[in-house]
Parts: sequence; structure tokens; C-alpha cells
Amino acid sequence: IVNDAQPLAVFRWSTEGIPPTEPLDSYVGTLCEQLLNVTTSSPERECFRSEMTAVSLGPLKVCSMGGSIQDSFRTTRDIARSREQAYHLVMGVGCRWRYSRKESELYLRPGDLVLVDTRFEHSAHWTENCLALNVRMPVEWLQAWIPEPRRLVGQLISKDSTWGNVLSNFISE
Repeated sequence: IVNDAQPLAVFRWSTEGIPPTEPLDSYVGTLCEQLLNVTTSSPERECFRSEMTAVSLGPLKVCSMGGSIQDSFRTTRDIARSREQAYHLVMGVGCRWRYSRKESELYLRPGDLVLVDTRFEHSAHWTENCLALNVRMPVEWLQAWIPEPRRLVGQLISKDSTWGNVLSNFISE
């Protein structure tokens, strides 16, 4: 038996070794290239640090990111610059974080999740040393599994709920 399976291509990136004047800009460029276009700021611009790991699993892309405190905004300009639109299932590990959109604002605990639609403006506010786990799903792919995923966008998926617990544990692995 011959195994034709290709090994997973894992993307790893870090601000380590980036010139001290460029870590935030380099992070934003990498984030836009690997996951989604966003406008990002941090009060730690001069000493900003981050690590990112990403892997594609068929139509899905799984990414973990962590590091300095940051605020990421998905603006109309970012939406217009994007090659593709997708849903993102996002969870913070070991930290509290905040997700905002025009209609609402969520304060999420470690393990809580939120479904994000990149076709609309939103923002995420991450604390120091927070690990973010993100699963990017093509719009058509998620619509094949969930009839109306837009109804779930921006809703808290509590890690304490039955379904939230399953998702939280699955994504943590």
C-alpha cells in the first residue's frame, strides 16, 4: 500500500528577529496574508510581540495567535480589499476578550466562542498574552452545514452550554 497523503503544511511566524521598528506592521501584514484583512493597533507598538501558527485542513483554515495586547478592526476598507469572504469561529484561551459589531458587544470568557462574518464590520479586543484560536470556514461550506449561519453571527456561544462545550473542547484540541 502506498500512502499518497501529503503532510500538512504548517505556517509558523513570530515577531522574534523582526527589527524593533516593524513588529506590529509585520504582524498586520502576516495576519492579512494568512487569515483576513484587518486594521490593528496596540499600545505596545514599539515592543509588540506575537506568534502565529496556521494550517489548512481542506476548505478550513485553523490559526492560533497570541502575544501583545491589541485591537483589530474589520473596516469597510478591509472588507473591500479582501479576496474572499468567510465565517470565522473564534475563541480565546486563558483570557477574557471583547468582540464588537454595530448591533452588539460581547465580553467573552476563556473558552467562549463567537461566529464572525467577514462581510461585515466588527472588532476584537485582545488582552496581553491571550491566545486566540480561529477556524476560517468558506461561506458556502458553512451554509451547507447550517441553513442560516447569519442568524448565529455575533451571538455568544458559551463554553458552559452543551453545544458550546463540545465546540470549545474540539477547537482547543
